[in-house]
Amino acid sequence: LTTKHSVWPRILDDLNRAVPFNVWLIKVDSKPQAKGKTFTIDGIGLSKEGVADFMTNLQKSDYFENVSLLSLAESSTAGMSQVSFRIACGSKI
Repeated sequence: LTTKHSVWPRILDDLNRAVPFNVWLIKVDSKPQAKGKTFTIDGIGLSKEGVADFMTNLQKSDYFENVSLLSLAESSTAGMSQVSFRIACGSKI
C-alpha cells in the first residue's frame, strides 16, 4: 500500500511538468495493467502545436511512455480557436 501511494506524487509531478502554458487538462483516468498503468488524458489547448509539445514532454518524462493521440478536434468559442484532445499513454514504472 505504501509503495502505491509513493508513486502518485511522482506521476502528478511529471504530468505537471509536461503541461505547456497553453494547454489545460480536463480529465486524467488511469487503469492498472500487468506492468504499470495506462492513462487517458483529456484536455484543451490553444493550438495543435501546444498539444504536440505536451505529447513530446510526456514522452520525455521519467514516468510516461507510448504516448499516442486518440482524438483532436478544433473549434472556436467567442472568437478564440481551441483544440480539444484525448491522449493515451502508459507508465514506465
